Amino acid sequence: MALNIISNYAANVAHRNLSNSDEMATRSLTKLSSGTRVVSARDDAASMAIGARLNSQVEALKTATVNVGQANSMLQIADGGMSTINDVLTRMKTLAVQAASDNLSTTERGFLNDEFQALDAEVSRVADSTSFNGIQLLSGQTTFGVDPAAVGLAIEAADGFAGFTINSDAGLVAADTISITFDNATNIMTLTNTNQANFSQSVDLDDIGVTALTGAQTADVEFGALGITLTLNSAFAFGTDITGNNTFDVAAQTGPAALTYQIGAGNNAAVDRLTFNLTSVSSAALGVAALDVSTLAGAQAA
Repeated sequence: MALNIISNYAANVAHRNLSNSDEMATRSLTKLSSGTRVVSARDDAASMAIGARLNSQVEALKTATVNVGQANSMLQIADGGMSTINDVLTRMKTLAVQAASDNLSTTERGFLNDEFQALDAEVSRVADSTSFNGIQLLSGQTTFGVDPAAVGLAIEAADGFAGFTINSDAGLVAADTISITFDNATNIMTLTNTNQANFSQSVDLDDIGVTALTGAQTADVEFGALGITLTLNSAFAFGTDITGNNTFDVAAQTGPAALTYQIGAGNNAAVDRLTFNLTSVSSAALGVAALDVSTLAGAQAA
């Protein structure tokens, strides 16, 4: 008996064509739904590579746009500080002109000089307090921190003092010495600047809710009059007085001389970066710190 193989060739051809048509329709729908001509490398490998590179450039430029916005914010803050200083200098000029007239007595000229000197101090204060993200923009970048080599043995990190922060407008100078005392009976901590007529401030830790710290807990104790903040950790011994080996020295620190913003997607410094130089516009830098309008000659010179 003969053996026959029976197949439906026409049906197989139709099935293959239907599968191909279904696959092509699926790929077309994928392109339509995604809005892209190249969905995968099988569509066009070269175009896929080009598109990926262009997409990375676009995303990088979006981030660069954010950097430009931050640079603009920084400039607005600096411009605000400069505008305030300009107003102060204009008033100082007005006072100098007024004091340069012979129709005023010595007493009256002294009143003008009092305001003049207060404005002179205001110039430096504005310059010191104009900052962006912790960076001073108008003060020549001279800030103050703690000399790590001059921290007393009783106020180190192991004793519960996790950090010392000095405000930019604290009015401290390099080599100021700050002493820390703590009375465990009253829970009062006192900071004293021994170089400035023993200027001190006390804080009751009970009043600010700092009575015990455990684990990774920390607490900030602010001494606003001195412009200093202490950060305590769980190693601080609330039941022990601090009376000796308890001082630290203030040290001058210098920040960046310029701020650089990445405004492009590449590594070309001339095209992809924007740099702003930071210079001092303090009273001394502007040349008005030594001026005095209490006398006719001084007012005329001013």
